[in-house]
Amino acid sequence: EALFKWMKEYRIKDSSHGGDILNESGKALGIMLLPAEQRRNAMTDRVTASLLSILFPALNRVTDLARAAESHDDLASIVAALESFKGKEGRYPAELGELVESGLLKKLPCDPFSKDAAVSYVYKPTGDGYLLYSRDEDRDDDGGTEGRTNRDGDIVFSRPAPKSETPDD
Repeated sequence: EALFKWMKEYRIKDSSHGGDILNESGKALGIMLLPAEQRRNAMTDRVTASLLSILFPALNRVTDLARAAESHDDLASIVAALESFKGKEGRYPAELGELVESGLLKKLPCDPFSKDAAVSYVYKPTGDGYLLYSRDEDRDDDGGTEGRTNRDGDIVFSRPAPKSETPDD
């Protein structure tokens, strides 16, 4: 925030050359009065700060996207295990731990978006179906509600209970 304030305060409106902007900004801050080595260090610090202010938000986004990809992979593995369990047992498990007990999963993966690193994904059996989800980037349990963005909902995999068939008259 301070960097953006500094950039707005000291930018040169009519300058088209980056060196001119740095020189004029440096003069405004008294950098040009420093000995050559200190001036170089101060200018390097300013440029580094500017570049890092651009880079860090992108790195955070990449980390969230990697977690989302991991979450999708984990959920797909759990869904495959749930369907295998249903094929063998004729029902979905009451809890995800049954998938480990039956040997379909070696261990339950942890939700990378959970506030507690040891918490697994949320699983709720629903009659002859289930709701399975990750908390997503906002790290809040939104009850399995898919959001419009990654910041206001969950990553959801579900198998709704089949609708009863009624004959058409």
